[in-house]
Amino acid sequence: MAPKGPAACWKYFSVCLDDDSRTECSLCKKTVSRDTKKASYSTSPLNKHLKLNHPEEAKILEKDPPAPKPSALTNSEDSAYLERLFELSSTVGSYRFSLDAEQRLCKMIAVDMQPYSIVSSPGFQRFVNVLQPRYDIPSRNNVTQTDMPYLLEAVTKRVREKSEVNDLKDQVKEQGDILKVQSETIKHQQAYMEGLDRRERGKNVIMFGVLEDAEKSDETRVGELIALLNEDTIPITTIKRLGVQAPDKRRPTLITLPSMKIRDKIVNAARTSADSAMDDVKVKKDMHPSVRKEWHRLLQVKENEEKKAENVGREIAVDCKKRQVTCDGQVIDA
Repeated sequence: MAPKGPAACWKYFSVCLDDDSRTECSLCKKTVSRDTKKASYSTSPLNKHLKLNHPEEAKILEKDPPAPKPSALTNSEDSAYLERLFELSSTVGSYRFSLDAEQRLCKMIAVDMQPYSIVSSPGFQRFVNVLQPRYDIPSRNNVTQTDMPYLLEAVTKRVREKSEVNDLKDQVKEQGDILKVQSETIKHQQAYMEGLDRRERGKNVIMFGVLEDAEKSDETRVGELIALLNEDTIPITTIKRLGVQAPDKRRPTLITLPSMKIRDKIVNAARTSADSAMDDVKVKKDMHPSVRKEWHRLLQVKENEEKKAENVGREIAVDCKKRQVTCDGQVIDA
């Protein structure tokens, strides 16, 4: 059975804005009381007013009663719509907005700096009653003692969490700045130590493959090889075998020359020499093993990058001084 629609007499009456217990007749502009208590509101006084003061309109309403008010329960779509908007609360006959109307009400009070007494204001209550008559407006005590403390706790928690996140971001940034400074410091220290090491090794060359036997001394053999590489007589400062002596093994020979210029001249001459005596001998600059290892790694990276299909036609280069590999000028390893 569909619920009854609004009483027919409401065609000629409207609720007074300043007092919802009273109504105004649109025919004579007189006010008629519904009752003093909201629970006892009735349309009987309104019908009585019409019969006494407007009998013709009363007869029309009796002959042609209004159609029942469309019900949300008679239409499945409307029913689903109302079901989404409202949910029945634990209090029989009252509704609560599914979007937590009480918390939104508290937010409105806080944002607009409204007094708590607004919830007990007749005008505010009438306005809410027009929007949703079944919604029970929370009392002032409920707002001040329950809803507002809950909202404050929720907001405080969010602010605290946001503050903690910001603090964590600041700490991460601070640690990142510290690591960056430390990295730059280590880089400069490493460059300084490598500079000192290069200065000490700047006059040295290492010969690999020099015979080691009793027939000739190392000084004699090295002198003969240096003479093949340079027409001028070059005084050799020191000659030293590296590593542990073993049968059938030629230990590298560390040679200290007068200057870096002469060292570079000897190394370049060894690379282009066609003399058969130099076939089994290699001459390299003396450098720290870790530096040589890093250079070897960079050259290996360059070789691997050149083999990739996407790098065909691109320029892969190694800068040993800066310790980096570039592809068309862009650093890809450092």
